[in-house]
Amino acid sequence: MLRIEQHDSGRYAPGDNADVRRTATELEAEIRTWALLLGVENPSTDD
Repeated sequence: MLRIEQHDSGRYAPGDNADVRRTATELEAEIRTWALLLGVENPSTDD
């Protein structure tokens, strides 16, 4: 199971379990960011 902890920067990273609740907009932005970092062209969260 993925464990998540919040670091001083305010970002979440693998670690201790935490109750992490984010809005769909925040999750979509994170997905787009990671996709761009991984070189995906025109990342979209639409089906």
